[in-house]
Amino acid sequence: LYGWSTDSRRIFFSGDNPEKSGPKRAVFSVAAVGGDPELLMALDSVVTADVSPDGKTLAVYKSDADGYRRISISSPIGSPFQPYPSAKFSTKLSINAPLLGFSPDGKKLLFLLNDGIEKRWLLPYPAGKEEPKEVLSSLPSFGYTPVFAWFPDSRHVVLSLPAHLGDPSNLWVADTAGQSLRRLTSTTSNQNFPAVSPDGQRILYQENT
Repeated sequence: LYGWSTDSRRIFFSGDNPEKSGPKRAVFSVAAVGGDPELLMALDSVVTADVSPDGKTLAVYKSDADGYRRISISSPIGSPFQPYPSAKFSTKLSINAPLLGFSPDGKKLLFLLNDGIEKRWLLPYPAGKEEPKEVLSSLPSFGYTPVFAWFPDSRHVVLSLPAHLGDPSNLWVADTAGQSLRRLTSTTSNQNFPAVSPDGQRILYQENT
């Protein structure tokens, strides 16, 4: 978990919970200029999480007491978690590394997971206005969950994935409201963990050679 506040003044991140008697992990906020981090809340059995752009909401994918993994919401951050009102993506089977991310406008969540099959869900936020729907059906599936980052239009995403099984992972641009998938880079090295600039004109990524 990591992310910036809308005004770029604070950074959200997860780390070890300083309260040794509680859950091992927690989510913090710290000023971008430095200083002591602020503990926002402890995280118990969380697989993946994200903070909304306005810094008011924490969405998590976590294991519940019945063994199912579900998406839950804490808003404002620190309040008791409430389950996202849809069971379409609740599962006891979770493979690879699921990813959950708020769009820049804060109105939707993109959720990628593998419950035996690679699935890509778009969840409206707040819940209730529309039903969650499966998206990005044009993406190839090679048995692992791709890493993604939103573009500022809250519609397109950049993903790290290979063109064919065994190929290096390169960068692709996909449309969450359509079927378009465009290759952005083509190299013999792996390009991972993309991050898009706020104006959408630059992408930072890690390259493994």
